[in-house]
Formats: sequence, C-alpha cells, structure tokens
Amino acid sequence: MATSLEIYRELEQKRYDYLTPAEQKIVRLGAAAVACQSAMDEHKRLKQMEDYSKMEVMLESFLSQLEIAIAFRSSIIP
Repeated sequence: MATSLEIYRELEQKRYDYLTPAEQKIVRLGAAAVACQSAMDEHKRLKQMEDYSKMEVMLESFLSQLEIAIAFRSSIIP
C-alpha cells in the first residue's frame, strides 16, 4: 500500500497539460486533500500522534480551496 506522500507525489508529477489552469488546480488540491487525509489515517492507525488539530486545519483548508476552485470552474463552463 502506498503512503500518503507517495500518492501525493504520484498525482503531483503527472502531466495535466490538457487541462485548464483551474482544472489543474482542482486536481492538485484534491491530491493534497487525499494525501492529508491518508496521513491522518496512517498516524491514527500507528498511534503516532495525539493532537490532530493542525492536520485537521490543513485538511479543512485544502477542502475549502477545492470547493472554491470547483465553483469557479463550474461558473466558467460554456
């Protein structure tokens, strides 16, 4: 099973030249949110941390940015 960082790097390194800049941002924010959630799950499973507040704030930030990017993209679809 790939780690969250490996998943993020794999998605980040793919080429998305055929997508618009807004769509590329959506893909990258989604990858960051998936990586953050996976990292939280891994840390919880391994009981490596007790306070997840910083990671939860990061995840919420990624998700809000993702919602904004999707809304922006939806508003410019012809």
